[in-house]
Amino acid sequence: MKVPLQGLTGGGRDQRTEWILPQEWRDDEEHIFYIEMACNKIMGNASGDDDNQPPDPDTYFVLEKADVVAVNLEARALLIDFEMISG
Repeated sequence: MKVPLQGLTGGGRDQRTEWILPQEWRDDEEHIFYIEMACNKIMGNASGDDDNQPPDPDTYFVLEKADVVAVNLEARALLIDFEMISG
């Protein structure tokens, strides 16, 4: 089943950096999923001072890290509860 999921962004506050594996994938079977990556500079990819210029073809970006982790959601919820109580 192919399902478009969601966009993720950088790692700042209020950024979307996680996606939870669907429950039906937790069945000890092999699943294939694809991650698409796109990059832009902070103000777009135009070259020079004119925003209407095409991007510089010699601009490159590097994906430094990507983790796939099956998180224990109950343990995470408990951690969040403890953080809220201690705060």
